[in-house]
Amino acid sequence: MKHFLILILAIPSFSFAGKVVREKAKVQVFKNRNCQSTDSCGLKSFKVESYNYGAHFSKTEVSYGTGMYASFKTQSVNDLEDYAVVQYIKGCKFESYKNTDGSISKRIAEKREFFDEIVDFIHEDWVLDSVDLDPVYNSHKQGRHLVYRWNHQQNTRADHIYLYSEYPKVPFSLRERFSWDSIGFIIRS
Repeated sequence: MKHFLILILAIPSFSFAGKVVREKAKVQVFKNRNCQSTDSCGLKSFKVESYNYGAHFSKTEVSYGTGMYASFKTQSVNDLEDYAVVQYIKGCKFESYKNTDGSISKRIAEKREFFDEIVDFIHEDWVLDSVDLDPVYNSHKQGRHLVYRWNHQQNTRADHIYLYSEYPKVPFSLRERFSWDSIGFIIRS
């Protein structure tokens, strides 16, 4: 029996946005071919849905970004914890504004947690992204998969259920959301 896993990561990004314009998602599906050579036959496929968006705070104030949903299919429910999605990130978070003389000023907008440290939100190269020491993004200290969410209806967000409250017994759906120009990769956990 095949099972479907989509991971969800809630990142608060547009609490005050008036309108968010989202481009059509680019969908890529990667089949796990020749799984014997990588000892990963429990993983059937990996899917990435990425999209660009603009959050319009006013006529002149817009925040741009890229978001992503990652999902993977496993052979069985027992294979779920053998795999995880990790996030890589490149770029920075900054603010820019037009001065009265017409020039543009930019400044780093914030600091962030990064592997148990507080750093400026600047990553000039692709780096593994995590707020704690576990490379699995948003992992829980009592179990790295416990905050993943799943749904009774595949490919929907109808009834998010956390793994820590109930483990699925039948095929299901879980999603993970990434943003800030990030790329997710699946790893063997």
